[in-house]
Amino acid sequence: SQAISVAFYVIAFSEAFIPFSEYLIEAYPFFSDFSSYLLDRRLIGIIMMIFLSILMLTKGANIGMNLLYYVVAILFLSLIMFFMGKPIEGHNLADVDFFSSISSPDSFFYVFTIIFPAFTGIAAGLGLSGDLKDPKTSIPKGTLLATAVGIIVYVAVALKLVLSASLDDLASDQLIMSRIAIWGPIIPIGLGCAAISSALGSVMVAPRTLQALGVDKIFPTLTLNTWLSRNKKGTIEPMNASLISCIIAFFFVVVGDINM
Repeated sequence: SQAISVAFYVIAFSEAFIPFSEYLIEAYPFFSDFSSYLLDRRLIGIIMMIFLSILMLTKGANIGMNLLYYVVAILFLSLIMFFMGKPIEGHNLADVDFFSSISSPDSFFYVFTIIFPAFTGIAAGLGLSGDLKDPKTSIPKGTLLATAVGIIVYVAVALKLVLSASLDDLASDQLIMSRIAIWGPIIPIGLGCAAISSALGSVMVAPRTLQALGVDKIFPTLTLNTWLSRNKKGTIEPMNASLISCIIAFFFVVVGDINM
């Protein structure tokens, strides 16, 4: 499940990359000859998955953790610019009929499946416990802080959205935050960073979980357990488990259909 979630985040990155592709095609005529490739979400996802696989198989979690610091900085900046933005022209909160909008709500589980992945990154962090200096202190503190900060941010974003745009706009425009933020392009950039940070987290955690199953001899054959529990020479990186995790993720990126 962790390996498959890598594919989900890579596909989300592909969606965030499309506005950048459209900008290149519009601003620079040279790129118009390659529009079919630049707007191909599946191809973008495959290229990103190849990059992630090479990163994990050659550099390991250390480079991934270092990249996350820069990703978080961009995410923080994108949120600040979003919250500083003004309501969309013509929007009046007094005109919003909240009660009519919930007269035929979607089912609980439909909404749950949309919201649930937003919190899985918190659990993914637990899978890196073997890389922490003091897991017994860092895991509870990190988990509780991540949960608290996450809830505050999600609630604040929801309030900002309803104060800044109509319900019809929110339902029809996936990048509505770009129209609200003081600098629109920061939102696709932030979305791409959010997707990549989640993909990095999952692609680091999945192999460690798979390796742990091998170390605890969960699989039916000793050969498989031994092979999956091996580290990359001279490191604590789970080389074989990383290879299997990347192959699983790559398959679902190639499929390219989250609904399926």
